[in-house]
Amino acid sequence: MENQSFAKGNLSSATQKYGFAFILVTSLFFFWGFVHNLDPILIPHLRRGFRLNNFEALLVDSAVFVAYFVMAIPAGILMKKYGYKTGIILGLILFGIGCFLFVPAANTMQYSFFWAHCLL
Repeated sequence: MENQSFAKGNLSSATQKYGFAFILVTSLFFFWGFVHNLDPILIPHLRRGFRLNNFEALLVDSAVFVAYFVMAIPAGILMKKYGYKTGIILGLILFGIGCFLFVPAANTMQYSFFWAHCLL
């Protein structure tokens, strides 16, 4: 009986210790997914604004997944060397830079800036 209460004590302390971090990381993945699901909404407006053909519109849509493919190995090396916290923070920084690059891309109205914005 004492062993069970000891195990429950460890479980509740672990829940208290890592509960907030778990909620934070889980919500980050939710928000990341939510923002990436906004890309298909943006594409018809880009097609009209820049008179893109189907291939160019496909590049905008697939740029996110190309970035995942290109960055997988470097991100894995970074996380192995510095840990997952550094990897998450660097990912958020790159994501934020990409979001801020949307403003100059919209101001210049050049297709290449939007495509590069999607890579971040």
